[in-house]
Amino acid sequence: MNVAGIIDGHPDDAVALVVGDRTVSYGELRREVAGLQGGLTELGLDVGDRVGLTAGNTVEFVLTWLAAARGGFVAVPLNPGSPVPELARELAAVGARAVVCGPEGSTVVADLDRAALPVLEHVIVGDDLADLVAHAPAETVEREAADLAVLMFTSGTAGAPRAAMLTHGNLVANLEQVQASEGRRRGPDDVALGVIPLFHIFGLNVVLGGGLVAGSRIVLLDRFDAEEALRAIVAHGVTDLTGPPAMRAAPASSPSFRVRLSTAPEGHPGWGRESEGMIVIGIDPGAANTGFGVVRTINDRMVALDGGVIETLPELPAEDRLASIHEALGKLIEWHEPKALALEDLFFGKNVSSALAVGQARGVVMLAAAQRGIPCFDYTPQAVKKAVCGSGSAEKGQVKRMVATLLGLPEPPAPDHAADAFAVAICHAGGAAAADAAGEFGRPAVGTTAVAARQRLVG
Repeated sequence: MNVAGIIDGHPDDAVALVVGDRTVSYGELRREVAGLQGGLTELGLDVGDRVGLTAGNTVEFVLTWLAAARGGFVAVPLNPGSPVPELARELAAVGARAVVCGPEGSTVVADLDRAALPVLEHVIVGDDLADLVAHAPAETVEREAADLAVLMFTSGTAGAPRAAMLTHGNLVANLEQVQASEGRRRGPDDVALGVIPLFHIFGLNVVLGGGLVAGSRIVLLDRFDAEEALRAIVAHGVTDLTGPPAMRAAPASSPSFRVRLSTAPEGHPGWGRESEGMIVIGIDPGAANTGFGVVRTINDRMVALDGGVIETLPELPAEDRLASIHEALGKLIEWHEPKALALEDLFFGKNVSSALAVGQARGVVMLAAAQRGIPCFDYTPQAVKKAVCGSGSAEKGQVKRMVATLLGLPEPPAPDHAADAFAVAICHAGGAAAADAAGEFGRPAVGTTAVAARQRLVG
């Protein structure tokens, strides 16, 4: 077996990939993958060797991933936006003998200290990659189900990021299970929108792998922008929009659909989606650091207006620290004039004193909002993760990366308190409602005058 076999058996002239103005048929894809495999083998790479891959959602990424798998190498997808030290650490951790770069990753790779990476023999970019693709094709290397296919780095919320091992059998089983599921099965007439980063396992196997195994057409976008996504959906007849709820909600809110999508009670101030430019402030409360993220919905997309942390001095008495939070948040509300304020639900852990401090900060946040007639809404951590990433068990690093993607930011917001605040703002502004997470978890915060206990932004 070999997971790269998912591209076999489809008609040569059927379109596999659409990237900008370029289309790649299944016949072309098979030839170029086999050629690149032959080129990598000619470089001296052996079965089991690690091949780093730093590229966006591009043809180069797809070719390298499939060629590495087909040749029995182990692919290591890496975020092309990673800083140089992080990329160097990950390449060293897996012992990569080669790294293939797309345009997005070439600058970072060029700054690597090669002396600190003695195992790394080949950096392949630009014309070098094109030459390898033109190589004589190689035969598929058969693998066992337990043989390693890919190493995917975790987000590192519980320590340094680690490389998770996925075998050929793992990936194929996942694809077969989805294809066997009634209502989820894809076919050759389907057109998938591939906007989730392919260096993420969801993008790699669910979006890309799921489309290729079915013989579907996959339209790749390198970054999520709701207007661009909507144009692609219309132009290519997209039938499969796979991704987190907030991503699915954004195109659906475009005036191009000419549909009233808001199901909120008439006149409720926090849920008027039909009015352009609804502003939501997300808050991650804390006595020392209160994160805030201001998000505005503009027609078919969400953008970040403001974000950061309200810091209080540790030497101040508790009442003065709370007064500082109240004053600063009041100024934010008056400046941005939001329609709603969203907070993550208070979680009581073993540290009671910490929970009490967070509760006090939360109280002054809600007071500042209530004094200005702004309704507050609670969302559990699971609801926020589900809205942003599509899974209530997503790791913090995944959430941060998706916040950047959904808001069109060049990199995840920092520090973590600000990123968490942006996430809960996105949850309220569209994500949780789109996935029914608001129905499951979201509710007006205790003590507010919101008019209903369960409300959805998008029907």
